[in-house]
Amino acid sequence: MSNKQLRKLRELRAAKEGQSPADAAKDDAPLSESGSGQARASGFDAFADSSSSPSSPREMPQAKAGKATSKKARRKHPAKAAEIVEDELALLDADADARRESDVAEPDAECTGLAMRRADFDCETERRRLFGNMKDAKDAKDAKDSRRNRRRGPEGRTLHHRRLFLVLPGEPWPKPEDSVRMVSQLDADGAVFDFEETEASLRSLGRLKSVLAAEDPELLRRYLQRCPFSLDGLLVLAEHQRQQGAHEQAAELVRRAVYTVECAFALEFCPFQGMGSQARPRVRLRMPSWTPSQTVSTWAGWSWLRALWLHMHCLAGQGMHRTALEVCKLLLAAMLPRDPLHVLLWADHLCLRSRQFQTLLLLSSSLAGDCGMIPCALDLAFPNFAFSVALVGLAELGAPDVTHLTLQEILGESDSPPARLMRALLYFPGCVRPLLEEAVGSFGPSWAALLARQPFVNALDYRHQKHAAAHGRLGAAYAKLCGPLWKPHVNWLHACAARWVKLHESEVFARDIADARARWAKSAFWDPTLEDYQDLLEPSSVPRVLESTLSARLHPPNAGIHGIHGIHGMQAHAQSADIPNMSIFTPPAILFFQSLLPWSSLDQSGATAEPLFWGDIAGTLAGFVKDAGQLVRRAAAGLWKVSSTIR
Repeated sequence: MSNKQLRKLRELRAAKEGQSPADAAKDDAPLSESGSGQARASGFDAFADSSSSPSSPREMPQAKAGKATSKKARRKHPAKAAEIVEDELALLDADADARRESDVAEPDAECTGLAMRRADFDCETERRRLFGNMKDAKDAKDAKDSRRNRRRGPEGRTLHHRRLFLVLPGEPWPKPEDSVRMVSQLDADGAVFDFEETEASLRSLGRLKSVLAAEDPELLRRYLQRCPFSLDGLLVLAEHQRQQGAHEQAAELVRRAVYTVECAFALEFCPFQGMGSQARPRVRLRMPSWTPSQTVSTWAGWSWLRALWLHMHCLAGQGMHRTALEVCKLLLAAMLPRDPLHVLLWADHLCLRSRQFQTLLLLSSSLAGDCGMIPCALDLAFPNFAFSVALVGLAELGAPDVTHLTLQEILGESDSPPARLMRALLYFPGCVRPLLEEAVGSFGPSWAALLARQPFVNALDYRHQKHAAAHGRLGAAYAKLCGPLWKPHVNWLHACAARWVKLHESEVFARDIADARARWAKSAFWDPTLEDYQDLLEPSSVPRVLESTLSARLHPPNAGIHGIHGIHGMQAHAQSADIPNMSIFTPPAILFFQSLLPWSSLDQSGATAEPLFWGDIAGTLAGFVKDAGQLVRRAAAGLWKVSSTIR
């Protein structure tokens, strides 16, 4: 690199840092052996900037002497000269990335909950934020050597690494050549992306099917040694390693699978730029028609979504909730208004764990408009958002006092945390019991007395007419995810529940509350999204659509459910059998006899399973006696007819 290029490089860095070239030269002063507190940028102290005028005539000879010394040093020590060039190239790349991000950033990018930034996807940045900077000099030197080795690698094979933001490989991984291709299309809402199988991907898929037919994990490992970036093969082996308890190996396989996914991105695929007049990032996928009972298994995008879903959970399992939240937003921007992977269940949980409270409020208020749906706040349609949005402001308040809240403020659009919590209790009363059991383990007689009064005792009468089952499953799953976060705020739950019981003592207030609940039960909101939650079971289990589609993609539909690829079919069968059939509103005596059956499971939300009362049992027994009497009468008539014929 010539001296003129180095001078221009210093000007770029000085302009980027907002300081003069002379100050930049001071910052680049060499670190003395006596231990001065200034950092050293190797090689920059030897060059003078031609754009800055010296303050005294003595500075020019010193600059020339330094320039001559640096030339001699470069001729004498070519390795140090190479390090200088590598550091300068890294600075140029960083400046280019910054200019690229500034070009695609929109003025209203921070006004939407789906806005994403490239820096928030970096796992190393999140790890340093959580655990501090690397203080060990050896670790810092190893990281620097790793970056330098990537630069010195074959540039033609690693040039695509500069576009990566999900996974930054420490090795010179080449670009996969047998992956599915992403194509961009246009529709009325802007750019939409789909997937197409290539000849190379079809050949790789055929070889993988033959390997999985042998039902030998060792053959799968050998196959991945020859084809290290086979997306479906990596996902199958990662699931196998996770079931064996090797979570670190599974996370590394998922990381390689996400790298394969990212390398297949289309050029127009950009999470950091909106689509047209909407603030939604330009990552929307053309989702196939999907229902819980019937899936489209031929779409190649299910493997793409499975890799990102596993990557999100691997990051959350390592404590990097901030980075996992960015992957969650990427999945939401790609799929909404459909959500077959149940990502909205994890969005508020990751916001609370990473303390991104403003993002949670933006998601709740603006997500419907960003996705082209009828504007409706998420806290009115999803119980997890209803309670999480209320939880955001409770920690800053003192002792609970909700006596000043009027009914108009509660049923209106008040943004105070107590009003939001009271609305959540009114529309989703079935979440109270699961939250209490996860937060405090059990509740005393005071809670039992409150839950025996309105609006909790008649919760079944005001269930949503269309999405009651989805609300029940979401409430139970939310209690398992965020129940421990409510332990310091159980007193707020008790105060708001007691306030509702007090308001119901007035007949006028009781009629107004009943009218509000009836209107909410008949309202239509987020219909396509909530329909995808009809099959939600455990929050951390792999969604059923991913299990069924991967199993159908890797073996014929008529094949048995055995071996490595048959694990998914057996898991889906086990999940379908674990459907709750006992309601919490069933009398305790009946619940006792129901719990003796091995297939019985308690529905804590009270919305999925229908309650069983003594009248239902009496009606069932009466019908059984009636059917048995008819059977006995018919049998007696038949015997009489046969005996008369014999005579």
